[in-house]
Amino acid sequence: MSELNEQKDNEQVPSMDEFQEELDKSMKKVRRGDIVDCTVISVGEEELLVNLGYISDGIIMKKDLVLEEGAALADQYEAGQVLKAEIIKVNDGDGNVVLSTKKASQILVWEQIQEDMEKGNIIEVKVKESVKGGVVADVDGIRGFIPASLLSVDYVEDLKVYEGTSLKVIVKEADSKERKLILSRKDVEAEEREAKKKLIYEELKKDDVFTGKVKKLMSFGAFVDIGGVDGLVHINDMSWSRIKHPSDVLKEGETVEVVVLNVDKQRERISLGLKNIGENPWKTVAEKYPVGSTVEGEVVRLANFGAFVAVEPGLEGLVHISELDVKRVNTPKDVVEVGQKVNVKVLKVDADAQKLSLSIRQLMDGGERERDRAPRHEKVDVSKFSDTEEATTNLGSVFKGILDDLEK
Repeated sequence: MSELNEQKDNEQVPSMDEFQEELDKSMKKVRRGDIVDCTVISVGEEELLVNLGYISDGIIMKKDLVLEEGAALADQYEAGQVLKAEIIKVNDGDGNVVLSTKKASQILVWEQIQEDMEKGNIIEVKVKESVKGGVVADVDGIRGFIPASLLSVDYVEDLKVYEGTSLKVIVKEADSKERKLILSRKDVEAEEREAKKKLIYEELKKDDVFTGKVKKLMSFGAFVDIGGVDGLVHINDMSWSRIKHPSDVLKEGETVEVVVLNVDKQRERISLGLKNIGENPWKTVAEKYPVGSTVEGEVVRLANFGAFVAVEPGLEGLVHISELDVKRVNTPKDVVEVGQKVNVKVLKVDADAQKLSLSIRQLMDGGERERDRAPRHEKVDVSKFSDTEEATTNLGSVFKGILDDLEK
């Protein structure tokens, strides 16, 4: 019995100081500014009580939590939930550690933003509002700015159209100390367009039909976006009728149906035509306007060599200057004018060459040429004249008559 007591006396019993030291070793060391993992113990109306593996529990006040506007703590947080928080105070005076998830999340977000910028990662953000010179976007609680010049490859007239939308962007500039964050949608859009453009050129073929948007009007035609690439609708492929300017048919921003006429993949050029211009009127011209038939038309153009007459939209014929009148015509404007309605006779039809020869003269009274219907001059017998002078005088009169007839 005495040996047992002696053995107990020889065992070392730890002192209170030693016990506290061992306890401290088992607990987490914390200091202000640390980002720690903590577990929600309970959810109150104004704060969360959390366990961070420290000798004391922690408190996160409502103002230091990431909380949706108008939401209660119980709507977003529950017991057992693990959060990342920054230590604001190690001791609030009551022995509690004060933490903030708001500050911690911003530090972590800035770290992620920096990494995204360095790697060129594409991130998705939501546009909150439009301001002077650009739009403001939210990046996990951080205010980001997208200048108008970096919003799109195209010019943006109304920035308000982006409000409330989600955009894919890259980080152009990030400074957590200055809290400056510049984003770009333009770079992402340019890459997307290039990828789409490559795919379209690989699959595009003649006679494909697209619904496109008129981007720009030029004197020679219109550029139409067919879903990532632009094609040209030449002015001659907008209407079978002759038009002065593409604006006679189209307007910028208009949605149109187009058909692919030709694809030059090496030069990356696409020729388009308007799909709704109707059937080519030259296909049926021979049946509708046979040689010898008469039709009413309208003078649409004048040239030195004649007048162009439209017998229907897209179908024009030439009345040569020699077919304008029974009399000699010096210039077409002497007998006809643009906009004038005239009756014409069909002289020749060439559907392949898209040529139609017409005549106004042959529908007039005495439409045949005067030299064609004039009587032939009789053969002159010089022997019947009494002398050389008389013969010469009479021959001169005959030749003059012939010349006069030829001039007519």
